[in-house]
Amino acid sequence: MGGAASTGPTLRTADTGQVAGLTAVAVLTLAVGLGTSAAVFGVADAALLRALPVHAPQELVGFRSFVRSNGLAPMLLGSSSPADGGWTSTSFSLATFRAVSERGRAYADVFGFADLYRVSLTFDGRAEMGSGILVSGNYFEVLGMAPATGRTLTDADDRPGAAPVVVISHAYWQQHGAEMEVIGTAMTGNGVACTIVGVMPRGFHGTGQVDQSTQVAVPLSMRAMVRRDFESTQWETPDLWWVLMMGRLAAETSPAHARDALEVVVQQSVAADAPSLPADALPRLILFPGRGGQEEARTAMRSTITMMGLVVMVVLLVVCANVAPPPNSARSLLNMNAFSHRLGSPTWHRRDRPGEPPSV
Repeated sequence: MGGAASTGPTLRTADTGQVAGLTAVAVLTLAVGLGTSAAVFGVADAALLRALPVHAPQELVGFRSFVRSNGLAPMLLGSSSPADGGWTSTSFSLATFRAVSERGRAYADVFGFADLYRVSLTFDGRAEMGSGILVSGNYFEVLGMAPATGRTLTDADDRPGAAPVVVISHAYWQQHGAEMEVIGTAMTGNGVACTIVGVMPRGFHGTGQVDQSTQVAVPLSMRAMVRRDFESTQWETPDLWWVLMMGRLAAETSPAHARDALEVVVQQSVAADAPSLPADALPRLILFPGRGGQEEARTAMRSTITMMGLVVMVVLLVVCANVAPPPNSARSLLNMNAFSHRLGSPTWHRRDRPGEPPSV
């Protein structure tokens, strides 16, 4: 009987260890699944779902061009990618942007901008590398943004010969101490002295790609001063496409109607500088939703995020399989517990088999 009595605790201990092991695996897998899910949904929200922190972002549209391979061959500073029988680009020449902005006002308020990926910034005695954006004078107005302090840029700032001015981001302001009075103070960008006239609202980092962050915004007219990779006259040439365009459609104007009307303006602008170009080689205009800013980085990230989502689904399925054991497992564990208790009970006796003497 001593052997039988000692068997019960051994089986109960093994049973308890099995349950504890399964529980630990389930809890660990659940923690990994929840953590991975939170990370994936956080990335998806920032990259694919979050809108620009501006007035009515759902009303914004972005512009791209489609050019056949036998047509134009400009130098592109924006994003471009192959397309069916040609290529698409997010950039336009400065002359085309001006034409669309001025002659297309009946259909949309269009603003232009261009990224400054690496800018040497010096402010408050500190030098650092940052990023910026060149913007047209109506950039902040069309976005419907009020400054945190000071003022935003205007059309008067975006004219040749205007005094160099800059609007800094709220994060950059806080980095140097938000209590500091910055309006009217000087800073330099790529060696160009500018006067700070305003601070962007909190949370705004530009209308570029989702993976970009803007510290400063300066007028388009300052392009030759802060970007030294081209001669000052090259920025005006029709062969250099570097201005990105977004806008807000006029009231009661459908995207299709605006596209048709603005495409005519784009083609007339290009044809004026390339009169020998055949009509079918002129660029076609493409409109896309602008609520999140430029879309190329988001498009590139979409497949990666989708794959991450599939991984999360697999992890959560594993969690469910561990947390919810097979239907018969609970009964088996109960039977095992009962068996172990009976082995350890002094009142339990095994059933005698036929032909065997009764057990004592």
